[in-house]
Amino acid sequence: RIILISHRPLASGGWVSIYEDITEQRRAEQDLKEQHRRFDAALANMSQGLLMYDADGKMIVRNGRFLELYNVTAADFPLGTTHRDALERLLELGIYTKIDVDSEVAKTEACRRAGKMHSTYRHLADGRTILVVRQPMSGGGWVATFDDVT
Repeated sequence: RIILISHRPLASGGWVSIYEDITEQRRAEQDLKEQHRRFDAALANMSQGLLMYDADGKMIVRNGRFLELYNVTAADFPLGTTHRDALERLLELGIYTKIDVDSEVAKTEACRRAGKMHSTYRHLADGRTILVVRQPMSGGGWVATFDDVT
């Protein structure tokens, strides 16, 4: 058992001692740390690139494989980047050459609202083909995976 002991002085010169059993709280904290460690290991060892967006369309997770597939840096795609900004950045960098950003954002949003998966092939300027699969998440947002299928 883990007991937290707090002592507080009283104005009258005495003390109040509080004993609190925090065993379950600590166990929950350790379980959460282990869950994060496993999640990080899974992201780092995936063969696919992965981006996760929240319900507002902002990137909240990005793995290293995504950066490798597109030969970009984390600074190019910081967390908080919107889906629209990510597509525009890929155009600016010359990685995507033919893409209608407005149409792609609208398709993704429509599929997210309908709760349906959406997949598409992206032909990159370097000749590679990437399969992009977007899967809505409960509570809003979506996960996008990227796989080189050249």
